Amino acid sequence: MEKLYKIAAAHAAYFSTYYKYKMVFWDKFDYSILTRNIMYYKKKGRFQKGTWNDIIIGADTETSKSHEITDGPSANHVCAWTISIRAYHCNICTIYGTRPSEMMKALQKIRDSLKGDEFSVYFHNLAYDWVFLRLFVYQYFGTPVKELNTKPHYPISLKFENGMIIKDSLILAQCKLEKWANDLNVHHKKAVGSWDYDVIRDQKDVPDFTRKELKYIENDTLALVECIDAICVNLNKSISSIPYTATGIVREELRQIGKKHDAHKEFLRTALSYEQNEIFQLMFHGGFCHSNRFFIQDILADEETKGADFNSSYPFCMLAFRYPSEKFIPLEKNVNEDYIIRNSEDYAFIFKASFVNIRLKDHLFPMPALQASKCLHTINMKVDNGRIKRAGYACIYLCEQDLIVLKDIYDWDECICSEVQVSKKAYLPRWYTDYVFQRYVDKCQMKPIKDKDPVGYALAKARVNLLFGLSVQKPIRENYIEVTEPGEYKVNRDGMTAHFESGEYRIDYDKDPRKEYEKYINNNNTILGYYIGCYITAYAFRNLFRLGSCVNRYYDKDGCLISPPHWFYSDTDSCYSDDWDMDKINAYNEECKQLLLKNGYGPVKVGKKEYWLGVAEIDPDDAIYSEFVVLGAKRYAGRAVSDGKLHITVAGVPKKGAECLKDDLSNFRNDFIFEGTITGKLAHNYIYSDKGIYIDNFGNEIGDSIDLSPCDYHLDAVDKEEFINTDDFYFDYYGEENFDIYDQ
Repeated sequence: MEKLYKIAAAHAAYFSTYYKYKMVFWDKFDYSILTRNIMYYKKKGRFQKGTWNDIIIGADTETSKSHEITDGPSANHVCAWTISIRAYHCNICTIYGTRPSEMMKALQKIRDSLKGDEFSVYFHNLAYDWVFLRLFVYQYFGTPVKELNTKPHYPISLKFENGMIIKDSLILAQCKLEKWANDLNVHHKKAVGSWDYDVIRDQKDVPDFTRKELKYIENDTLALVECIDAICVNLNKSISSIPYTATGIVREELRQIGKKHDAHKEFLRTALSYEQNEIFQLMFHGGFCHSNRFFIQDILADEETKGADFNSSYPFCMLAFRYPSEKFIPLEKNVNEDYIIRNSEDYAFIFKASFVNIRLKDHLFPMPALQASKCLHTINMKVDNGRIKRAGYACIYLCEQDLIVLKDIYDWDECICSEVQVSKKAYLPRWYTDYVFQRYVDKCQMKPIKDKDPVGYALAKARVNLLFGLSVQKPIRENYIEVTEPGEYKVNRDGMTAHFESGEYRIDYDKDPRKEYEKYINNNNTILGYYIGCYITAYAFRNLFRLGSCVNRYYDKDGCLISPPHWFYSDTDSCYSDDWDMDKINAYNEECKQLLLKNGYGPVKVGKKEYWLGVAEIDPDDAIYSEFVVLGAKRYAGRAVSDGKLHITVAGVPKKGAECLKDDLSNFRNDFIFEGTITGKLAHNYIYSDKGIYIDNFGNEIGDSIDLSPCDYHLDAVDKEEFINTDDFYFDYYGEENFDIYDQ
C-alpha cells in the first residue's frame, strides 16, 4: 500500500507541476495521458469484485430548440457538450463537441484509456440530459446491466457492460449546481448569463462558440468535478465509495455506529409486523401546512406579521420525546380516548378512531387539524383546505399524539377506538440520539467559520436536515426500470414489471410484498424502524399546535372566541401572526429546554451564544413583514421589514416570481398570473422519437428530447366565502342538528 501511495504522489506531482490544464476539442486530446497517469484500485468489501479508476469525470449537454416553428412542442437537439476530467485534486482537461455521437466516441476513448474495470461519469440533473442521450448511449454501449431510478424520468445510476457508470450528482447535492459551487466555494463557478438559450444552434464539424460561450460550458463541468472532489475529501471517501445520494451520507455513518451497538438486534426487538407497517403508512401525515380561512386575500398591515420558527424541529423531537420501545401488541380490553390520553406519557398507542358528529369546539378556530385525505371513510364532511371542520362520521388511523391534538380542538358525540395496539415508551437508543445531537453541534460550531470552511459547513447543515428523511424511508420501495422502446417493458430485478405507456411508467408487483418486507426486516443493515419517522411528525404536529396557542385569543363571558385568532399561517415548523403572546412563547421554549435536559442534552455554546434545539424564535432579518397576505397552503407573500421587498412562497413558482407583483401586494390575489418568462419556470414536454436516431434538414443528430417552454402559473385562492358563510356557524353551537349522519 505504501508503494501505491508513492506512485499516486508521483502522478499528483506531475499534474500539479508539469502538466497544464487545457480545454480542447474532443478529438484533439491525448487520451494516453490517462493511461499513463490514472491509478486503479481493487474494490474493498467482502462481496466486491473488480477494480475502479481513481478519476472524477463530469459531463453536461447544452440543447437548442428546433428550426421548425410549431404550435406545440417540437423535437430539440444537443448543440454542445463537455466532459471535464479531474484526478489527484487537479483539473486535467475539458473536452467538448457538438454531436451526441461524438460524445459517445469520447467516452469510449476514455474507457479504452483507463486500466481499471469501472469509472463514473456524473451529470448534474441527469434526468434532463439522459433523455437526449439515451438512444445514443444504447447504440454505442448497449442497455444498462444495472440501474436505479427513483421514479419515472429520474435515473440515479446506470451501469453498462463496459464498466461505465452514469450517475446523477443533483440527488447528492440537493441543490442546483450554481448554489452547490457557491456553497462549497470551489474555484470554478457557473458562468451565469453567458449562454443565450433563445439562440438556435446547429451541430457543426467546426464549432464557432464565442469565448463567453466556451467559458460557460467549460465552467459547468469544471465546477461539477471540483464539487464532487470537495465532497470526497471532506467525507474521506473515494470516487468509488462516495454515496449516491445525500441521505446516503448519513445512512452510512449511522450504520457504522449502529454495528458497534448491535443496532439490528435492537431493531428486531421493536420491528413492526407487515400489517402494523401498513397501518403506520396510513397513519403517517407529514407536516401541517394551512392558512387561516378568515383572512384569505386580506392584506394584513395594521401590525407587523412575525414568523416564529422552531430551531431544528425534527431533530428536537428525536431527542426530547420517548418512542415505542417494544413490539406493539393488541390491547384486548375496550378502551376509550380518555384512557389513551391518560396513559400517553408512558405508552404508545396506534388505533382506528371512528368519530360520530365531530366538529370544531369553536367555529372561529382557524386551524382544523383532521386530515380529510387520510380518512378511511367519511359522511357529510365539510373541509377547510383539506382539513375537516365537521363531519357526521369520520374514520381514521391515529396515534396518541394525534388524538391529543384533536381532543384539544374538536368535540364529538362519540369516539370509538378499535384495533388498539400498545407499546411501552422509552427514549431512542443513546448511540442514535448522540449522533443526532453531535450533528447539530457540528452545524452550530461551523456557523461562525462557514466562510473559511464552506464544504464543512454545507455538509454539517445537510446532515442535520437529512436525519428525518432517513427515518421515513419505506421498507418496500419501488425500483423503476426504464424500457428501451416506448410500448415495451421488462421485469426488473426486484420482481416488479415496469410498463411504459405514453411516456409514463406503471408498476406491477410480481412478488409477494410480505416476502419483500421480510427481506427488509432480516437485512443486517436495517437499524431504524419506520415508526420512528411517523412519531417524529406526530410530535412535531403537536408542537406546532402548541406554538399556535401562543397567539393571543380573546373570549366572551361564555368562553367562546369573539374573533378568529390572528394565527395567519402554518407550515410544518413555523407559525405567522401579528399578535404573539411572548410570555407564552418563552414558557414553551423553557419547557423544550427542560425536555432536552431530562434526556441529558443541553445547549450548544458557541462563543457567547447558546443554541437550543426545538425552541421557537423570530428571526428579525428573515421573518418580519410590514404587509402579509395568505391565499392557501403554500401560497403566501409579504413585504419583509429587513429589505422592504416583496417575497413569495408559492408551490411551483420560483422566488424570483415576486418580481411579477410589481412591488404591489394587492396583485397577490386569486387568478393572478405569474409569467414564466419572468419566473423562469419551464414546462417539460417529453418527445420520444418513433424513428430512432435521425438527421434533420440542418444536419443535426436527434433522438429523444425534451421541449422546454416558459410556463405561466395561475394563482388560485382558497374560497373564503365557501369556508366561512356556511351553516357551520349554527351547526350544534346553537343546538341545531341539521343533517343525518346516515344521509349520504
